[in-house]
Amino acid sequence: FGPSTLDTEPTPAAIGGRLSGSVRARVATLPEAGFRLTLSCINLTVSGSGRNRTTRETILWQEEQSVPADRVETDAEISRIPVLFPIPPDGRATDDADFRSRILWRLEVTADLPGVDYQERFEVPVARALAGNSAGRAPAVDDTVPPDPIAGRPAAATIAVRPASEGGTLFLFRAARNPMPAFASALFFLLFSGSTGFLFWMTRVFPFPSLPGLFVLGFVAVFGAFDLLLFWFVLLTWLGVTRVVAASGILTIDSGILGLRRRRSIESAEIASITTSIGMQVGTTPYYDIKVTGRDGRRYIAGGMLRSKREAEWLAAEMSRCLA
Repeated sequence: FGPSTLDTEPTPAAIGGRLSGSVRARVATLPEAGFRLTLSCINLTVSGSGRNRTTRETILWQEEQSVPADRVETDAEISRIPVLFPIPPDGRATDDADFRSRILWRLEVTADLPGVDYQERFEVPVARALAGNSAGRAPAVDDTVPPDPIAGRPAAATIAVRPASEGGTLFLFRAARNPMPAFASALFFLLFSGSTGFLFWMTRVFPFPSLPGLFVLGFVAVFGAFDLLLFWFVLLTWLGVTRVVAASGILTIDSGILGLRRRRSIESAEIASITTSIGMQVGTTPYYDIKVTGRDGRRYIAGGMLRSKREAEWLAAEMSRCLA
């Protein structure tokens, strides 16, 4: 495809404003499914040094949208893909003062094409908005912001929403609804368990109470405790079920696994907000939790591990509406 170019106005974009512009790409044949755009705020951390240096990307915020082919302008072999993302007012500005903990914004554009798929990434500068400065706002052009995520239920919703037998509305988060993180957690658990088993075997080579034996025994204890936590997480991803019922001004969260359940009931007057947040990340894919914040500051998870941000936002809004 050759080099692609991102043109934005203004530059840099501002916190609380919008990222507006277009991507110029040498894509002669437009994809039937259109282009997928993802804007992410990432905390890039570096640990270690030399050959032991490792880099980790933690997604702090992410928004996705689809651009259908009929919204893409074409001129000879150049396609202009419109870009328009709102930037959250509580987001973090680009910051590379500390190379071991950078804040960067990344725009990724992908499309499924015959032969080789299109994929391009851009680092986008985002600055803090100055008081009284409107430079960070998008110019008055055709408003093509993605539709309001809470305007309607997403077409590919995975969570069952139906009338509850006890009255009100039931939000059912079934078991094994996310195969990818479930398989990933199970694989990691098996690898980690193998390491723990090897350390346990080492206790026979260096028996207690020798100094090497004490050292190995300490590692076995720490690794074993962490291995139990991993096992519990694997069970949650495969077998965990959460039932959330909004009825008569009370939100009831019933979650558990293998008969071990916990029920919490919160009156609507005690709820300050129902929002979404990134609960976990598998590779570069974030999964969202629905977070209930009480007026006393306590927080509850009313269902989680949702791949779709729009579905998570719709469910949070629907829970709030059912309690109103």
